[in-house]
Amino acid sequence: MKNTVNLDKVYPYIKQVEGAGAGDVVTVIANDGSQARVTLPWHIWLGDLGVFYVADEGDILKMVSSEMLPDGMDETALFKLACNNLLRDIEFRLCAADWGGTGIVCGGNFEASALCCPDIWSFVARQYKEDFVVAVPARDVVIMAPVADADRMHNLKLTVDNVLSKCEHPLSAKLFYYSVEKGCFTVAKDI
Repeated sequence: MKNTVNLDKVYPYIKQVEGAGAGDVVTVIANDGSQARVTLPWHIWLGDLGVFYVADEGDILKMVSSEMLPDGMDETALFKLACNNLLRDIEFRLCAADWGGTGIVCGGNFEASALCCPDIWSFVARQYKEDFVVAVPARDVVIMAPVADADRMHNLKLTVDNVLSKCEHPLSAKLFYYSVEKGCFTVAKDI
């Protein structure tokens, strides 16, 4: 019998990817120690971050494998479904950071997943009215600051270093530049 997943509870999940390729078969170790070789649907988001998928099963988030999906569902359809679920079920809030920047909070598991939702970034762009940089040093830490504000950019970088040195779920030291004019991210260079 095929192991299935409740598609209404599937969400995008950002993970660091280095040296992996989409479609690679991986070994997954379950909580009971059993192992299975599966294919995980995913794609590169930007830089060293990839979009994977998890199913919220109440007490745990379970990685979704291709084998769990309905026949014919490709990764593009899964991404759209998961992002719609995320926006429907998770409340994202902007909050002021004590160092002068802004953060996104939503309960601890899906802050980094906000990267998948263009509507969130369009809203942030309307608030800032200028280009900004986003950092995602941990799955539950998404922080940003306007590029033109040297003090806040300095504080953002210090915060990223501090989070990476202490967190249990590190993601990326990279900074991601959001162009208000283009409405998209690129990996920030020389900032």
